[in-house]
Amino acid sequence: SDVTVRDGGSYTCTAHNTLGSVAHSARLNVYGPPFVREMPNVTAVAGEDVWLWCPAGGFPTPTVTWRREGHVFPNSLKHEVLLNGTLVVRSATHEDAGRYSCLVSGRQGQTAASHTFLH
Repeated sequence: SDVTVRDGGSYTCTAHNTLGSVAHSARLNVYGPPFVREMPNVTAVAGEDVWLWCPAGGFPTPTVTWRREGHVFPNSLKHEVLLNGTLVVRSATHEDAGRYSCLVSGRQGQTAASHTFLH
């Protein structure tokens, strides 16, 4: 009851018994302006790929843009923004450390953002 746009997202129900477990996931779309939940800081291992997920919501699904230190990421071999809005930093180095911002835009011009630090 009293559903809000922040209640939208992916939900998973998991049932367990002595024979095992089974899970089902579904997405709940709630019409409303885009939002981004708070993101935790991320610590990476040099040479490994890093996946930064943007916990955005709102419906219709907003457009996701990533920035590092204020600069927009073009898709490249090093940085790729996936269709679900996740930013992949390939073979991370100390030069990739810094403040990353996830910006979302709705169809009617509404925006929201959240930030994380990659160490």
